[in-house]
Amino acid sequence: MPEFFHGTTLRRAEAILKERSFRKSKNDFDWLGPGTYFFQDAPLKALHLAKVWTVEHNQAASNDLAVLRCRFSLKNCFDLLDSANVEIIREMAEYFTENKLIKNRQPSPVLRKYDGFRYRMFSNRKIESEKILGANIFDNELVRKVIAYLNQSRVTPYDCVRQIFWEGQEIHRGSYFFDHSNIQFCVVGDSTQTEAKIGFDSMPFTVEPELFDFQDDHESILSESFSRTRI
Repeated sequence: MPEFFHGTTLRRAEAILKERSFRKSKNDFDWLGPGTYFFQDAPLKALHLAKVWTVEHNQAASNDLAVLRCRFSLKNCFDLLDSANVEIIREMAEYFTENKLIKNRQPSPVLRKYDGFRYRMFSNRKIESEKILGANIFDNELVRKVIAYLNQSRVTPYDCVRQIFWEGQEIHRGSYFFDHSNIQFCVVGDSTQTEAKIGFDSMPFTVEPELFDFQDDHESILSESFSRTRI
């Protein structure tokens, strides 16, 4: 059974457990729509993201990071690992585009890192501008609208969405394997509301969050797992 991991600071993790709620992320780079994000079966990836967004932004030291582990029911998941759901979202994207129901566009997918530069997916064109990196504006709105539309006719609404995210560097030139690829999972809450948090009671837990013990120093784990450049 898959486990799901959320990286943050230790202080924020303790607050999440005490308040029994997660903040709802609402950023342009939230490609699965607004909600609370987790990594499936990837505690190191959750820890790494926590470091990127806290240590590198001078909000915490690496020893002040934490990862929460939990399990979710996938019964009402809009699972984009399922080709049938991919076809639904493809058709909805065409409909929204043709009828100009989503005005925002976004650039072609961009890998986060490749020999010190960033590149468009399957292209040797370097990305020089920082402005477009991570701007998943169309996908964000598309997922939100699709789930809201589908939930109108569902007895039990979709409460989460899942998809693979290609990230990092090719393990060899021309490979389809990328060293930091992961499966991302987003709990959407009520897509018709603009709440700032999603409470535990509104999330499809089968096992509620708990602190994950790496049983080692965070910095040494991250250095060993994420510092290597393979290309």
